[in-house]
Amino acid sequence: MKEELNFEERLTRLESQIKEIEENAKSLEETLKIYEDSLKTIEALENELKEAEDKISKLNAKDEGNN
Repeated sequence: MKEELNFEERLTRLESQIKEIEENAKSLEETLKIYEDSLKTIEALENELKEAEDKISKLNAKDEGNN
């Protein structure tokens, strides 16, 4: 069973993926696989940020309603 990564772990993973691509020490096929995985990591990060933004908006709206 694959463990779910938190935001910071995903960000570290993305940084590692970028470094691997920049070092260009892999074959084209391996580099494409890393790139594909990095796109999935970016998507997960964007989704988590969107959820956080939505939560903040709801909290702000709730707070404004109490004032």
